[in-house]
Amino acid sequence: VIGKTARHVTPVQAMDHVLGYAPFNDGSVREWQKHSIYAGKNFANSGSWGPWIATADDLPPVEDLHLTVTLNGETLQSAYGQEMIFSLPEQIAYASSLFTLYPGDVIATGSPDGTGGSRVPKRYLRAHDVLTISIQGIGTLSNAVS
Repeated sequence: VIGKTARHVTPVQAMDHVLGYAPFNDGSVREWQKHSIYAGKNFANSGSWGPWIATADDLPPVEDLHLTVTLNGETLQSAYGQEMIFSLPEQIAYASSLFTLYPGDVIATGSPDGTGGSRVPKRYLRAHDVLTISIQGIGTLSNAVS
């Protein structure tokens, strides 16, 4: 979550613009992603986050935070921030090169390895599934699929 306006910041400057962190459930409507990844990510109820923001100054560096995703109690994804393809400072710097980031803006950083589409067989969410995202020191977000 951005805490200070950012425009054309470098990766070195980027973290000075972060207020804090919260779990973000980057849900997708797969049928629409075949046509447009953007449409598939922007349906009602497809992007929940929270339940609160943990401030960056109360946490270890984002690279050292551990994220776990479980589906109905089974761990599907487990990774540290340092395993991201693009680091958070790189993502903030890139986004700020395209547009101005304002306090309260949320950047969804993407998912670690192990998404449903990468599994054999593929495993997508179904009615009554419960997806839980936990980030060490921040909190847990659970979403039931209806």
